[in-house]
Amino acid sequence: MFAIGVDIGGTTTRVGVVKRGGMLLAMETFPTPTGFASLREAIGRAAAKVLGQPCLHGDRLIPAGIAAPGVMDEMTGRTRRSLHLPFLESRNPLDLLPLSLQQGAVLLSDATAAAWGEFSVCKGAARRFAHLRLGTGVACGVIIDGKAIELKRSPNRHADVVQVRHGPGSEALCDCGGRGCLEAIASRPALCVSARKKKLGDSLTELAKHVAEGKPDATGILGGVERAVAVVVKQLAGEYGVDLVVLGGGVLAELPCIMQGVQRRLGREDSPRVEAGLLGDGAGVVGAGMLAVP
Repeated sequence: MFAIGVDIGGTTTRVGVVKRGGMLLAMETFPTPTGFASLREAIGRAAAKVLGQPCLHGDRLIPAGIAAPGVMDEMTGRTRRSLHLPFLESRNPLDLLPLSLQQGAVLLSDATAAAWGEFSVCKGAARRFAHLRLGTGVACGVIIDGKAIELKRSPNRHADVVQVRHGPGSEALCDCGGRGCLEAIASRPALCVSARKKKLGDSLTELAKHVAEGKPDATGILGGVERAVAVVVKQLAGEYGVDLVVLGGGVLAELPCIMQGVQRRLGREDSPRVEAGLLGDGAGVVGAGMLAVP
């Protein structure tokens, strides 16, 4: 038995085949197109490709799971707001699936999908678990007693718990309209803006090079990110009682030193454990596929 998992990201979309139990058998990755119709076509092509894997012959396909960014309207299934993919607004992401996969398909947020994926493979996963992803945007999912929970938030804004309420970056204005959102401090676009202002290049690759060389401006940018992430980790512990926070996403993949910095800044016995994710880019696909399994 297997499912199709689709993870729509602000920069990259992934379509994969997930075996019952969370094993990722195949995955196709492509840059997220800039329109609804073109994204639907690209997902259809990728789904056809992964479904053609020889290892799937004779196995049973179950309904698909699709993870989408933004704020969803639970009543209609439509996207209320999507900062990085505005063409999704007022649309139902399930309509992006090929017709053959739409019946019985499950829609969930990208944050919930990634959190569920990491939770499923985390050995000795905590009873109160959180997954924080730093990428084109910032996503956070919390799982308590084996159930994903809805995070508190103001309408159409980032969840309250991923806003830095004090200290570094608490005054930063986010595109969502809030202040101090972790996305305005630690996302890929925010870091690239910070690097440009310090004349450190235009990409995370260049920023990582300057960090490795020990340039003060570069290490200063990362220090601010580490402090802000540590604040959010503590807030997750205070708000939801989490005792394990798994970090992931493209920013961590290119700047892995952030992980060590956050762990060092927390470093207290009463802080939650902070670990690196195990699934990398496949976390959202695995989570979306697993949550489609009846």
